Amino acid sequence: MTIDDREFLMPWFKEKGVVKYQEAKFVEVLDKGMVIQTKDGKKITIDCDTVVPSTLLKQNLDLAAKLKGKVPEIYSVGSCTKPEPDIMADAIASGAKIGHQI
Repeated sequence: MTIDDREFLMPWFKEKGVVKYQEAKFVEVLDKGMVIQTKDGKKITIDCDTVVPSTLLKQNLDLAAKLKGKVPEIYSVGSCTKPEPDIMADAIASGAKIGHQI
Protein backbone atom coordinates (compact mmCIF):
# COMPACT_ATOMS: atom_id res chain seq x y z
CA MET A 1 0.00 0.00 0.00
CA THR A 2 1.40 3.39 -0.91
CA ILE A 3 1.74 6.13 1.67
CA ASP A 4 -0.91 8.17 -0.18
CA ASP A 5 -3.38 5.27 -0.10
CA ARG A 6 -2.64 4.67 3.57
CA GLU A 7 -3.28 8.33 4.45
CA PHE A 8 -6.63 8.17 2.65
CA LEU A 9 -7.76 4.78 3.93
CA MET A 10 -6.85 4.98 7.62
CA PRO A 11 -9.36 7.76 8.45
CA TRP A 12 -12.00 5.89 6.43
CA PHE A 13 -11.22 2.66 8.32
CA LYS A 14 -11.65 4.53 11.62
CA GLU A 15 -14.98 5.98 10.48
CA LYS A 16 -16.23 2.52 9.47
CA GLY A 17 -15.04 0.85 12.69
CA VAL A 18 -12.45 -1.36 11.02
CA VAL A 19 -10.34 -3.19 13.60
CA LYS A 20 -6.59 -2.90 12.98
CA TYR A 21 -3.99 -5.31 14.31
CA GLN A 22 -0.58 -3.69 14.16
CA GLU A 23 2.52 -5.88 14.11
CA ALA A 24 0.35 -8.96 13.55
CA LYS A 25 1.55 -11.80 11.33
CA PHE A 26 -0.54 -13.58 8.75
CA VAL A 27 -1.00 -17.29 9.54
CA GLU A 28 -3.53 -18.69 7.04
CA VAL A 29 -6.55 -18.00 4.86
CA LEU A 30 -9.76 -19.87 5.64
CA ASP A 31 -12.91 -20.34 3.54
CA LYS A 32 -14.63 -17.51 5.43
CA GLY A 33 -11.78 -15.47 6.86
CA MET A 34 -8.19 -15.61 8.00
CA VAL A 35 -6.00 -16.33 11.02
CA ILE A 36 -3.43 -13.89 12.36
CA GLN A 37 -0.98 -14.00 15.23
CA THR A 38 -0.66 -10.86 17.36
CA LYS A 39 2.68 -9.52 18.54
CA ASP A 40 2.09 -11.19 21.93
CA GLY A 41 1.61 -14.59 20.23
CA LYS A 42 -2.18 -14.87 20.43
CA LYS A 43 -3.86 -16.42 17.36
CA ILE A 44 -7.06 -14.71 16.25
CA THR A 45 -9.53 -15.90 13.60
CA ILE A 46 -11.13 -13.05 11.71
CA ASP A 47 -14.36 -13.63 9.80
CA CYS A 48 -14.13 -11.70 6.54
CA ASP A 49 -14.53 -11.84 2.79
CA THR A 50 -11.87 -9.25 1.97
CA VAL A 51 -8.33 -8.69 3.25
CA VAL A 52 -6.45 -5.42 2.65
CA PRO A 53 -2.69 -5.69 3.18
CA SER A 54 -1.41 -2.39 4.51
CA THR A 55 2.31 -2.81 4.83
CA LEU A 56 4.45 -0.12 3.29
CA LEU A 57 6.15 -0.82 -0.01
CA LYS A 58 9.76 -1.93 0.22
CA GLN A 59 12.35 -1.52 -2.48
CA ASN A 60 14.91 -4.09 -3.61
CA LEU A 61 17.88 -1.77 -4.09
CA ASP A 62 20.56 -4.45 -4.33
CA LEU A 63 19.14 -6.72 -7.07
CA ALA A 64 20.99 -4.94 -9.91
CA ALA A 65 24.29 -5.26 -8.02
CA LYS A 66 23.68 -8.98 -7.46
CA LEU A 67 23.02 -9.50 -11.17
CA LYS A 68 26.11 -7.60 -12.30
CA GLY A 69 28.43 -9.89 -14.25
CA LYS A 70 25.77 -12.61 -14.54
CA VAL A 71 23.85 -11.07 -17.42
CA PRO A 72 25.07 -9.02 -20.40
CA GLU A 73 23.05 -5.85 -19.64
CA ILE A 74 21.21 -4.44 -16.62
CA TYR A 75 18.74 -1.57 -16.64
CA SER A 76 17.33 -0.32 -13.35
CA VAL A 77 13.78 1.04 -13.47
CA GLY A 78 11.03 1.99 -11.06
CA SER A 79 11.64 2.11 -7.34
CA CYS A 80 15.27 1.06 -7.45
CA THR A 81 16.22 4.33 -9.14
CA LYS A 82 15.01 6.74 -6.44
CA PRO A 83 14.73 7.01 -2.65
CA GLU A 84 10.94 6.43 -2.42
CA PRO A 85 9.11 3.36 -3.74
CA ASP A 86 6.79 3.71 -6.74
CA ILE A 87 3.46 2.14 -7.50
CA MET A 88 3.28 -0.52 -10.23
CA ALA A 89 2.09 1.91 -12.93
CA ASP A 90 5.17 4.10 -12.42
CA ALA A 91 7.48 1.09 -12.58
CA ILE A 92 5.87 -0.07 -15.82
CA ALA A 93 6.19 3.41 -17.33
CA SER A 94 9.89 3.69 -16.46
CA GLY A 95 10.48 0.17 -17.83
CA ALA A 96 8.71 1.11 -21.08
CA LYS A 97 10.87 4.23 -21.38
CA ILE A 98 14.09 2.20 -21.05
CA GLY A 99 12.71 -0.42 -23.43
CA HIS A 100 12.12 2.19 -26.11
CA GLN A 101 15.63 3.58 -25.65
CA ILE A 102 17.31 0.23 -26.25
